[in-house]
Amino acid sequence: MKDPHHSPNPSLELLDCLEAKRRSLEEFLALTKSLKDRLMTQDWPAVEGVLKQRQDLIVTIDQMDVRIQDLRSRQPLDQDALLDGQKKKISGLLDNLRDISEKAQTVDKECVDRMTDWRGQIKSQLSRMRDNLKAVHGYARKPTRPPKFLDVVR
Repeated sequence: MKDPHHSPNPSLELLDCLEAKRRSLEEFLALTKSLKDRLMTQDWPAVEGVLKQRQDLIVTIDQMDVRIQDLRSRQPLDQDALLDGQKKKISGLLDNLRDISEKAQTVDKECVDRMTDWRGQIKSQLSRMRDNLKAVHGYARKPTRPPKFLDVVR
């Protein structure tokens, strides 16, 4: 049996990390909803800012995941050694993290779908404009050299 005073309680440290990840995921979800709103209003400068914030948060969450994995690999959770309150809190946090992640994924998919639609529309418009420009150039183009011989007999 290990001495609990020998090192910091890994389950408490894990709880702290999971709680921090929950807060970060909630912020990510809020940013994703904000991104969706900005996309609907086509506020492109704000979209760029929200995307930057989300990317920074993704890096932070990834670092938290590495820390959580490190904690779990160094000291796998012994369900028997955990207090009932800790078990419930860890289980609740894991469920909460899953729910927030699923909500964020759903809103993010809506954003991606909307941007994909716009990309298709813009691509189609650019294609039509290119075709129109080719037609205009075809009609406006002057012969490269004037004919040298004129048939004056006719």
